Amino acid sequence: VEQVNGRFIEKPWDQLFSRLFTYHQANGGDCDVPEEDFELHLWVKQQKEQHHLKQLGKLPHTSELTSARFEKLKSIGVFGDEERYEVLNTNDRLWYTMFAALCESTIKLGHFEGNGPDDP
Repeated sequence: VEQVNGRFIEKPWDQLFSRLFTYHQANGGDCDVPEEDFELHLWVKQQKEQHHLKQLGKLPHTSELTSARFEKLKSIGVFGDEERYEVLNTNDRLWYTMFAALCESTIKLGHFEGNGPDDP
């Protein structure tokens, strides 16, 4: 997510996949992006979380993880080592759920509307 003219905009999925693919090629097929590249590390973690939720039948309708995108990630080994899969903790999951709702509302309204810190 980046801020442009005071508005938050999600980077396109394909742009982040391209960065991951470049990382994968430069690191001998590794997809374990270090936390130093926070944006890409978090994105990979989100893709794994969405895959896990899809397996449980709990993938939110706001998910960008289509079957075609799953296959692209799988083809470079993102889901190859399920034993090392790290589920987002409850606070992270809540944050992403609320963030997805905010993005959906912002897209629908064309702008952000909130009542403050107590806004559900």
